[in-house]
Amino acid sequence: MDINGLEENIDVLQRSECTQPSTNTLDALQAFNALPGKRKIWVDNSAAASVADAGVEALKLGMGYVCSNKIAATRSLKDWYVLLESRQRFKNETNVGAALPILHGLRSMIETGDRIRRIEAVLSGSVNYIFSSLDSGFKFSDAVREAVSNGFTEPDARIDLSGTDVARKLLILARTCGDKLTLDDVTVNGFLPDEAFEGDKKRFMAQLDALGERVDTLAANAMETGKRLRFIASWSPENGCTCALQALDPDHAFFTLEGTDNAVSILSDRYADNPLVIQGAGAGGSLTASGVLSDVYAVARWMLTQNAQES
Repeated sequence: MDINGLEENIDVLQRSECTQPSTNTLDALQAFNALPGKRKIWVDNSAAASVADAGVEALKLGMGYVCSNKIAATRSLKDWYVLLESRQRFKNETNVGAALPILHGLRSMIETGDRIRRIEAVLSGSVNYIFSSLDSGFKFSDAVREAVSNGFTEPDARIDLSGTDVARKLLILARTCGDKLTLDDVTVNGFLPDEAFEGDKKRFMAQLDALGERVDTLAANAMETGKRLRFIASWSPENGCTCALQALDPDHAFFTLEGTDNAVSILSDRYADNPLVIQGAGAGGSLTASGVLSDVYAVARWMLTQNAQES
């Protein structure tokens, strides 16, 4: 960190002999490591496995590692333990819920002796936007098109609708609670037929009306009985991880969840009668950026404390 801010640090980078073009991510990491200064933080806002690999290597080199990239925390258990061993130098708060204090809250509960019994969550802002639109009478296909138009989904909306991103987030929650699971252990009960994920996104959008008919029927049936559809991620030590579409009763904590909001309900020994619910906007560039910056500050503060103790 430099009190003179980014401009002076960028000048150092530009003057450095180590800033020759890198052929791969690990070369870039080594060049970064060779730059002046003892305290460095590798920040990963990509969705690339190679950048996540470099993050693990950064920790081994003594750097900090801050990531919004969910790949790092959902790879092998061996890699996960490397991250845990570097807890003070590794921060991934934005992996679940953007800037919402979900992972920090869970860790604080566990570190102070609470035991997590069950987690239920809505972890995709784009998918929640689509299903909450059905409450207002939208067809599934129209809701998806509007979500794409508003920029709430990935350019290929099937990435959001497949449930893979939700599965990664749920795995991170489960691992944070101490469960030794891998991505293969997460059951995803999809709400679209397999053919939705065949071919390219143009074909998918062209067939969206037909592909969404089953969801429209489920939504209509739910509304007739006073319920609403939401895509729920669930974990418990006994039952593991499941992501599935559920018809919620009006007394469910997520029944009124609308738009791109995320929500996590945590049942624990302390919150046994009334689960702790953390809810709010769970998507958006500015929110995620603020969470990443907060993580960078946390790692930097710890590094400065260590440096003061060593001197």
